[in-house]
Amino acid sequence: MSCEVTVLVTLGPEGEGALEIPSTCDVGISWTKMGLPDWELRYTYAPPSAYVPGNVLLAAVRDSGAIPMTVSVEGTSLADLEAKKVELETALAAWPGLFKADATDDTGTVTIAGPWETFPTMPRWGDVLPTVLGHYLLEATFSLPVNPPGAP
Repeated sequence: MSCEVTVLVTLGPEGEGALEIPSTCDVGISWTKMGLPDWELRYTYAPPSAYVPGNVLLAAVRDSGAIPMTVSVEGTSLADLEAKKVELETALAAWPGLFKADATDDTGTVTIAGPWETFPTMPRWGDVLPTVLGHYLLEATFSLPVNPPGAP
């Protein structure tokens, strides 16, 4: 299957050891669904006063969010499937971790999301499905916690 645009997601520790997850259907690890972070706001209020009604807002800053994702893991055997499953779990457990999504087409590569620092998480695994080609398919869903741009 060829695509006009390929989106490559990088997860795990920054640099060597990062897991690259393409949006392709080759045997291996590929992403099938990806959302954007649902950033929250964190508010800081002055201590309550007996003389001032309501709250006095001192600051409002963007707080961490989460990226919903679904990843397809396909192996040529059950052992290969298990190895790829461990590879994904290791990338998601990395701390400090990194998330970045790059889109590539015939004009070049551009970053479309991130880079954002991630916090560790674990995927929820679906059922193992045998495919027509004798491969085994497994789907992982997770919500990847990320820090907003500018966070330490």
